[in-house]
Amino acid sequence: MNNTFVTLAALAAVMLAAGPLFAAAGNPPPDAPGIRVGGPCTYADHPGTATILAVVPAKPDKDVPTPPYPGLTVTYAFAPVGPMPPQGSRLAGKVQTMTLVNGWPPGPRFLEKYGIRPGAALPCVLRVIQSGTCTPLLFEFPGVDLADYFEIEK
Repeated sequence: MNNTFVTLAALAAVMLAAGPLFAAAGNPPPDAPGIRVGGPCTYADHPGTATILAVVPAKPDKDVPTPPYPGLTVTYAFAPVGPMPPQGSRLAGKVQTMTLVNGWPPGPRFLEKYGIRPGAALPCVLRVIQSGTCTPLLFEFPGVDLADYFEIEK
């Protein structure tokens, strides 16, 4: 029994040590051309500007847990810098809603930290899927970390 425990412990240690190597082998760095998101998908990036249209208190959504801070609904319109493919061009000028990665609305301190207010023009990239079955269209905001959950800390 003692040899079995030692063998299992050694195997677990090897697996834990080697895990990051296997994970990194199939994932390009985030800034690699043709980055893959959530599977074997590639995207074409289309830079532009997101103009913040409004910031209002968020209404509770039965499908999204309520954040532990007062959520704010942030709406914006995307204006591309250059030509867009058909699937992306239909979004130009349409009202979009900014959410954090987990679907929560951002809070007041998040907006302050990233300079988000009505009338602000933020750099924005519309990512249009080229291959695969991932999310077909994604908006990214360089300089705004939509996974920054510092507002939940006490």
